[in-house]
Amino acid sequence: MILRLQSFFAGLLAVLTAALLALGAAQAKPASGGYQLFEPVALEHQHAIQLASLGNFDYHAKVASECCNAPNKGSQIALNRQNGAVFENQVVDALSHVGGVKNGTPVTVTLPNGKQVTTIPDLWGRNTGGILEVKNVQDLSNSNQLRAQLQLAEETGTPFNLVVSPRTQNISGPLRDRIDEVTSKVGGGIYRYDPSTGDLSNF
Repeated sequence: MILRLQSFFAGLLAVLTAALLALGAAQAKPASGGYQLFEPVALEHQHAIQLASLGNFDYHAKVASECCNAPNKGSQIALNRQNGAVFENQVVDALSHVGGVKNGTPVTVTLPNGKQVTTIPDLWGRNTGGILEVKNVQDLSNSNQLRAQLQLAEETGTPFNLVVSPRTQNISGPLRDRIDEVTSKVGGGIYRYDPSTGDLSNF
C-alpha cells in the first residue's frame, strides 16, 4: 500500500510539474512561432511521464494484489493432509469390526533403481486382507511410496489393496498397470469407499 501511494503521488507531482512548465511556456509564447515547435515536444514528454507514472502505479498494484491474493501453499498442504487423515480414519473405522487397526510399523524397501524408501502402509495384516493403502486425492500417480508398497506386496506374497475416496477422479496408467501386475500374482485390487453411504466398490 505504501509503494502504491508513493508511486501515485510521484506520478501526480510529475504531471503537475509538466503542466506548470507548459503553462509558463505558453505565457512566454514567442511571436516567431518557436512555441509551435516546442509544444509537441513538451506534450510528448508530459505524456511519457504520465504513462511511466501510471505504469509504476499499475506494477505496484499488481505486486500488492499478487501478494495479498496468492494462495498459502503451506496451508493447502496442511489441509490436504488433514482431509487425507479424516478419510483414512473413516476407512479404519469401517474395518474395525473385522479387526482393522491403523498400522504404525515402518518398512524399508529398496527399489529396482537402488533408492531406499521407508513406508508405513495405512493398514497391514490378515484382518484387512494384506497391505491396504488409503488415498483421498483427485489424481493419483505412481509415487515412490506406492512403488515400495507394491514391491513389498510382490516380494512377500501379500495382497495389495488401494482404497480411494469419491474425490479421486484419475489413477495414472503406469500406476494401474503396476497394481494389475502385482495383484494378478498376490491378490487385491483398487476400490472406492464412500463414507456417506458405507459402500465399497471396484474403482
